[in-house]
Amino acid sequence: MDKFIKNRECNQEEIRQKKTVLDSYMQSLIVTLSSRCNLDCIMCEVRRSKWDIPEKTLHEVIELFPYLERIIWQGGEPFLLPYFSDIFDKAAKFKNLKQTIVTNGLLITEEWAEKLARNFVELTFSIDGLNQEVYERIRERASFSQLMKGVAIMRASRRKFNFPGMSLRLHTVIMRSNYRDIEGFIEFAHENGFDAIHFIAMLGNQSPQENIFYPEDREALDFLEGIRQHLDAKAKSYGIELLNALPRRKRQECNGCPPDSGKEEVSLPQEMVLDCLMPWQQLNIDPGGEVRPGCLCLKSVGSVFTQSLKELWNSPRTQEYRRKLLDRDVVSICQTNCLSVQQQESRKKK
Repeated sequence: MDKFIKNRECNQEEIRQKKTVLDSYMQSLIVTLSSRCNLDCIMCEVRRSKWDIPEKTLHEVIELFPYLERIIWQGGEPFLLPYFSDIFDKAAKFKNLKQTIVTNGLLITEEWAEKLARNFVELTFSIDGLNQEVYERIRERASFSQLMKGVAIMRASRRKFNFPGMSLRLHTVIMRSNYRDIEGFIEFAHENGFDAIHFIAMLGNQSPQENIFYPEDREALDFLEGIRQHLDAKAKSYGIELLNALPRRKRQECNGCPPDSGKEEVSLPQEMVLDCLMPWQQLNIDPGGEVRPGCLCLKSVGSVFTQSLKELWNSPRTQEYRRKLLDRDVVSICQTNCLSVQQQESRKKK
């Protein structure tokens, strides 16, 4: 039995037994390789850090390839890093390992497009504007024409090789400059061959004038809530997977929303909480070296500078995550918005 299957079966059994100290390794890794980027996006928190993953941690990541089902490479901009092609090729040798790459798409060449199109890859384009004016204002130093060239190259290469394990995802950070264009992003995804789209709320205070979520812009949030069902239907009609992770509004607080579209109170039903298996299956390496189960998890479980990834996997803080989820005591470890997204995903499975 190979390492991947053995690890997966062991992991599933340990989850069934509700263990908090695991013999199995994680099945998923989110790796922030560097804060280096070719752009200077107005909402980006990563640019505030000077970060390059330590060489010893990168070797630890490579050692985990045989056990992993998924690895997410993000930055900064992964395609800017001279070693990324080599590490991509190393990961591609493991046929059970799907690589997700989060990119601004401006550095995709014909050579890269062919390599990506022939491998088990989810390529995620981060795009927040549908025209040159909005896009280049949000993503400083970017070129809208270069972006569209990268999208076209990737789409053509995908059609050429027609490898079923390759997919395209669109990530869009919703903010003041683009929220009224939200339906247009689904049209853009359809027209350019994307399989999925993920709407993300702008976080942090990098550009407070753009943040419609904190503090709340009631008019903007009413608009987004009122169009939510329409977006779901449009994406479904195109066969596009939609994950709308924008905060929900309470029904009584939303002016002009459809009567059945308001926010459900975030409750913690047993079946929903146990859907979150991240502390049993995933680690996320943040810029700066802090590690947590997922990018939205509130507490760090340690640092790559003081412990190895395998040590962090069963660190006291990681065990605390597992215990709290089993006890449904999640207030101190889970963001409310993350729980809302879990509710969406739980309803989809029913």
